[in-house]
Amino acid sequence: MMNFKFAALMLTVMLAGCSRSVMVNDVTTQIAEPTPQPEQRNIPDFAPIETEQAAIDIALRAWIPVYGKEQIDGEKPYIATLENGVWYVHGSLPANSDGGYAEAWISKDDGRVIKYIHGK
Repeated sequence: MMNFKFAALMLTVMLAGCSRSVMVNDVTTQIAEPTPQPEQRNIPDFAPIETEQAAIDIALRAWIPVYGKEQIDGEKPYIATLENGVWYVHGSLPANSDGGYAEAWISKDDGRVIKYIHGK
């Protein structure tokens, strides 16, 4: 019976697509929105990232739709460093200011955005 319930849940989730929640056994389960594909976020097809500027450009295309152009523009200069095949890109804060900045981890091999966050 448990396998049937699980299969029914999975089928419901697949059919729901972008739904925000699903009711199962009187319990509402939250479902995350699907991550936009690279072409939907103006991120190029997967290719090796060889330069700091290329890594920064990809990070900007990930950050701006989420955090806003004004916020991200205020975090210049952007810094990119490569370590163990992963570009770490982050913004900067003015001296003596509180808050955080955008950060992104990007695969050097294929340009995929592994993770991005914004500190507080």
